[in-house]
Parts: sequence; C-alpha cells; structure tokens
Amino acid sequence: MAAGVVLANGSFPSNKISGHKGDVNWCSFSPVDRQLVTASGDKTVRVWDIAGDTPTQLQILQGHKYYVNCAVFSPIGDLLATASSDFSVKLWSTETFTEIATLQAQGGVKYCSFTLDGAILAAASADNLVYVWEVSSLRLLKKLKKHNQSVLTCAFAPCGWMLASGDSDGELIIWDIHAGNALHYKTVHDMGINCLLFLTTRDHSQDQHTLISAGSDSIIQIWNIASNASEWDVAM
Repeated sequence: MAAGVVLANGSFPSNKISGHKGDVNWCSFSPVDRQLVTASGDKTVRVWDIAGDTPTQLQILQGHKYYVNCAVFSPIGDLLATASSDFSVKLWSTETFTEIATLQAQGGVKYCSFTLDGAILAAASADNLVYVWEVSSLRLLKKLKKHNQSVLTCAFAPCGWMLASGDSDGELIIWDIHAGNALHYKTVHDMGINCLLFLTTRDHSQDQHTLISAGSDSIIQIWNIASNASEWDVAM
C-alpha cells in the first residue's frame, strides 16, 4: 500500500498525496516556492508542486541507503538537506534537485537544522553526537560530545552561535558551536526529546531567546534562555 500525505486548507476538502512505499517520516514546505518535500522509510525524498488544485510530483530524490528521517530547506531555499539512518546527510540543489554532497556521520542521523543565514548545518545523530558543518566548504567544524544517548533533534537560536540539542533520555544541552562547549545541560523530560524549536526572530539584540521542547512524556516546555546563555529557566 502506498503511503501518503494529506494537504488541507481552511475550507476543506483535503488533497491526499500518494506515492511513497514506506512510512512518511517528514514533510517540509519550501520558503520560496509552492513546493513540498516528503521524506520516507522507502529511502526516497519526493518533491511535490502544490501550486495548483491537484498536487503533482516533480522529483524523486534517490541515493540514501536506508530510512530518510528528515528533509529541511535552507532559509533562502537554495539547498535541501536530508538526514538518514544510513549515517549520512545529503545536500541537494533545489534548482536542479541533484545531489551536491554527502556528509558522513558515525550513526543514523535523526534530524538536521540550518542557521538562519544558511551558513552552518547541524545534525543530530544516534551515535550520541551533534555534527556541525560549514555549508560553503562542506568542512566538519565540530563534533559536539556530551550526550549519553541518541541525539534526536537540534535547533539553532537566531543568533547563530547557540545550538540546542535533545536526546532519547530527555537531556537538553545548550551549546556554543564556535567554542564547541556545552554551556548548560539538564534532564528536562522524563523520556526522549522529540522536537526543539526556537522562536524565530532576526533581532539579535534581544535579551533572551525562547525555546520550546516537546517530549515523549506528553509534556511541552517553554524556556527563556539569556542571549549570552548565562542562565535559563522555564517560561511557564
């Protein structure tokens, strides 16, 4: 049976997109075009045109050897990063949807995230590490080591140098990616952290960042983190 994605607008009815032959693990909209990408356990990423009344498939991106867990566009939409359980992140041109590079990890990659300017890419890996690459040179800048369990998710603060990561044991770590240091760390969920999201703003002069963590313990927490990472506390 083909796996699918459902698109709905405020008035319904919905559009059902079918084509994948495995679980659909991720979907993401392009920031510049009326395009949707979906990542699947069938080892593919598919690109859909959703501009018309009926979504149409534009591309099937093949190359990963195992489940594709995540597919995210760069902030200006020129690149697509895909994360897979085959120990890799692939970068694709969104102009041609051809593969540009493969970035290797030492464990299955659960998630990847760009900085707001698209210059840096981070990846959360099952080998307990967070990988940080410079996008323009494809150079591995850091392997961030502090987690004791699989890293499930990560997110950059708007400032670009602060990164949050969460693991399968519920530990949340705030990093300085330039120094490679863990600034703060604590267990904040009783089970794994599935998602981290910073409130997006381009005002880098703000005194604090707002971070949301969502866990397998059925809890969502909102954190206030000082812009210099000197302190953090639960916002509610």
